[in-house]
Parts: sequence; structure tokens; C-alpha cells
Amino acid sequence: MADLLPKKYKFSHYFAFFLHDILARIIVEGEKDKIFHVKYKFKSESEVKLFEKLNLSGDELWEWLEKNNYKWVIIELAKKQCLVALLSDFCHYIYESLNCSQKGKLTVSYALLRKPFKENLLYLEWLLSDPVDFSNTFHMSSPNNLSLSSISKEKKIELIHDAMSKTSFGNWIKSDFIYELRYEKRAHYGFESLWNQATHLITDFNAYKTESENFNFVFSGEKEKISQWNHYYGIVPLLLFYSVEIINALIHSITNVKYEDSLTSIRRLIGFFLWSKEIVTDNKAKMLTKTARDILKKLDLHCPLCKKKISLGVRNLRLFFTNLKIVCSTCGTEILFNQEYWQL
Repeated sequence: MADLLPKKYKFSHYFAFFLHDILARIIVEGEKDKIFHVKYKFKSESEVKLFEKLNLSGDELWEWLEKNNYKWVIIELAKKQCLVALLSDFCHYIYESLNCSQKGKLTVSYALLRKPFKENLLYLEWLLSDPVDFSNTFHMSSPNNLSLSSISKEKKIELIHDAMSKTSFGNWIKSDFIYELRYEKRAHYGFESLWNQATHLITDFNAYKTESENFNFVFSGEKEKISQWNHYYGIVPLLLFYSVEIINALIHSITNVKYEDSLTSIRRLIGFFLWSKEIVTDNKAKMLTKTARDILKKLDLHCPLCKKKISLGVRNLRLFFTNLKIVCSTCGTEILFNQEYWQL
């Protein structure tokens, strides 16, 4: 595979794939553990026999469950089956987008991001925010009520805010900002303008109108590609980090099993800090570095030998993220980490 990615973006690319792999592992391990299955107990033996005789599926099954007062089963089925299906689809698109970016196929890379971040993620946020409302809309109304155009800006921001409030870090970033990154056409730092340009050769919206004697993305030279990469890696890791938070909260709502172990969680926090420190340049995004620092303060690592608190400077953080080791600044001991360390 041709690797055309400039060195400047190597860490951001690696970190983005690291986040994608966390989500992919949740699907694989979750399906193995059958956490997306729904178990329920019938009210009587006669009901069991009737159900077996009817051999229902699809709409007939939903109608039978509704009629026989198994509404909670419908809600659980919608939540679990939509969760795994939407997340699987999300990961497929993200994986291909990252691969295309590495190959320098930025038009395709941007186009592939639109569906997972604009659509899949919104429904996952809805599932976390209000699973009952999602189930009712999914099963008992027209599909048009689920379309993006039917969901108002206010509703989208509300879903983002409510879903984020249920994650481990709460509302750690403004919901309006997450909305703007994915939906606001006039936000120069958002994706909407580039998604449209990547999908359409000619665009006439004032904020991203095609220049005279040009086609969108088609005539991109090295300068334009650097600009596109800069934008891509300035947002994708953030939205993937946010997505992991949303999915972890959703998984927690259906099972007590944690599919992001402590070591991976620590690496994710450190990776987020290193990414934000490396890629953030404009004033609008500087809050990300502050947010990353605040999150990182939650870590409280001590040397297992001298028991002193370990300094988490950039050098140590990079060592930890890439090699799973750090050096105690007090006694100079090199400490190698594994999952067992975090369970002591």
C-alpha cells in the first residue's frame, strides 16, 4: 500500500486508527459474549407453546410483543440490534476513510466520513440519550421521522448534549461545537463544506462555492492536499475520541462488562493529549489542549518502587503511548506496563 501521508500527520493517523480499533474490538468481543442478544421470560407455558407455533419474525414479531405487553423487549431489541449494526457500519466507513487518507485519496477519504459522523453517530447518540424515544420513532412512525432533514438543529444539539452527559467525562466539550463540526455549513473548521465539495464537482452555496474554471477537489495540488490533511487530522481524532466515549456509555447501559480495559483507556487519554498538543494551532481549537490537560489530570500514577508520583511530561507520555513504559523522574526506574499493573 502506497503511503503518501506526510510525517507531520503520522501520529494523528496512528491515533485515529487506535481509536477505530477500540470500537471494532467492542463489536467483535461483544458479539462473542452475546451482549447484543435479548433474553426474556414468557408469562406462562401456554404462551411459550403459542409463540413457538406462530414462529414470528420481523414486523409480526414486533406487533406480537407490543400486543402482549413486552414493550421493554422491543426497546431492548431496538437498542442492542441498532447499536451493533450502526457501529459496525460506522467502523467500516472510518477504516476505509483512514486508508484512503494514507494513500492520498482525499476526495474519497472525505466522502467516506460523511455517513458515519453525520448519520450513524447521531442515531447512536439518540440511542444513548433516549432509547425509548428512539425505539418509538424507529418502530412506530414513518422512516421519514428518522431522516436527518426531519431532525431539527435544536433536536440534534439536544441529543448530543444529553448523550455526552451520560459519558464518563460528562459534558467535557460544548455540544454546539460538536454539532458545528458535523452539520454547520458556515463553520470553516467543520466538515460540512468539505463533505459537499468531495461529493459534488460543483457547489453553489456561498460558504463553499466552486471557483471559476474549477471542479471541487479534482485539481488539488500538493498545497491543497496539505490543507485538506491538516483539516482532516485536526478533527477526525477528536470525533473518534468522542465516539468512543458515546459507545462506551452505550455498552455500559446494556452490560457490566468493560471492553475498553484500563490500560487502553489510559493510552487513549494520553493519545488525545499528545494529538491535541501536536495538531492544534488556531484559537478556536486551543480549548482542546486545555480539555486534554484537564482530562489527563485525572491520572494519578505512582512509581511501584519509590512510591513517588510520576511526572507526566511529553517525553514520558510518548513513551507510554508507543511503548507502554515510563521513566520515574525521582529514582530513574524504567517501568513497563501491562494490564495486570492497573488491576493491582
